[in-house]
Order: sequence, then structure tokens, then C-alpha cells
Amino acid sequence: MCILCTFAEVVACEHGNLHRSGDFQPAALMSLLERCDALRKPARFADALLACECDARGRAGKEGEPYPQRPRLLTALAAAQSVGTAQVTQAAQTAGVPGAEIGKLIHAARECGCWPIAAFDTRAPSPCARHDPPHVP
Repeated sequence: MCILCTFAEVVACEHGNLHRSGDFQPAALMSLLERCDALRKPARFADALLACECDARGRAGKEGEPYPQRPRLLTALAAAQSVGTAQVTQAAQTAGVPGAEIGKLIHAARECGCWPIAAFDTRAPSPCARHDPPHVP
């Protein structure tokens, strides 16, 4: 999905994935956030989640059902937004990482930020040992 897509296009293209996102692992969560352009347009993403919640609750007999996808995805977005991209960039540059690779490191750090949200199981090992400070290979 292009980053210039409208709200309607995001909802139309991604509503099925937003509904099914409860089973997504960190990589899939991050990919969904990116396709929805949630990092740049968080308010539009929140509105898309609300539209999906309305869609789910608009089905007969589902009016009072919980819709955990919305708070879960908003938490995943907040986790991805909390990644210190300036610190990742600075550490990567200090380590001599080429510029094209820095974006991949930022993506990986954001993906790791989504791990606790995806796991919901404190016994699950985090894959983020590969990104231990300072988030460079």
C-alpha cells in the first residue's frame, strides 16, 4: 500500500488483517503498521481501528463483544514509536554501518518494540538479543 493512500483505502485494504492481527508476530505487526502508514499518520490509523471495531460489532449478535485488536494495535504502535531512532542511527553510524542498512536496523528495533505486545507470554523468549544495545549488528 502506498503512503499516500486515503483513510478509506487503508480500511478497505487492511480491515481483514486488522481483524486477524491478534495472531500476528512482531514482524507481521510491524509490516501491518507500515502498510497502514501508522507511524506517520497515527490518528488516521486510530480511526481505521475504530472503523474496524464498528464493522466487527455491527454484525448480528456481536454488538457487545470485546474488540481487543484496537488497544493491542495502538499499544504496538506506541511501542514502535518509542524506539529512539536517533540513538539507533548514531550507534550505527559510529559502528560504520552503511546508510542504506540503518533503515533496516530502525525497522528491526521497532519490530523488537512490538515483541512484548505480540508475545503476551512472559515465558516467550524475545528475538531481540540480536539487537541488544546499541542496536547494531
